[in-house]
Amino acid sequence: MYVTGATTASTASTQGRTGENSPPLASLDNFLKLFLTQIQYQDPLNPVQDHEFIAQLAQFSQLEAAQETNSRLTAIAMLLESSLSYQGLQLLGREVVIQTEEGLVTGLVEGVTYEDGRPVLLVDGQRVGLGQVLQVRVAAVTGGGNGDEGEDLSGTATDTAT
Repeated sequence: MYVTGATTASTASTQGRTGENSPPLASLDNFLKLFLTQIQYQDPLNPVQDHEFIAQLAQFSQLEAAQETNSRLTAIAMLLESSLSYQGLQLLGREVVIQTEEGLVTGLVEGVTYEDGRPVLLVDGQRVGLGQVLQVRVAAVTGGGNGDEGEDLSGTATDTAT
């Protein structure tokens, strides 16, 4: 039995399984089983050379590294999506300055919805993407009944307490 026959059969059996929910095509166990099968059934008159085994091992190592990179990128993408959702929620009740086709508009963030996993702000009845926000301010408190006009964020406030 030729080694290439075992390799071809293994490759043919795994080529059809490339969907998102399919298990990884290559694992260390599968590779070692295939490697031992190749050694066991190789043609004694025409053995596989050592450099071929080393090349296969190097290819497998590259495949494992690519799978690990893909797994980490997926995790980073999930964290980014979660972070964007959190940022959208943090803007609720805040006053924002947004860039629109008509120019700069100031308004209060009244709500947050999600479209395709991305937050969309509802600013004074207008739907706004998070990327359109240029500035965020604490909304001024009006009608509080205690004489407070809101918080001075300019950094020039003086202490009037005695």
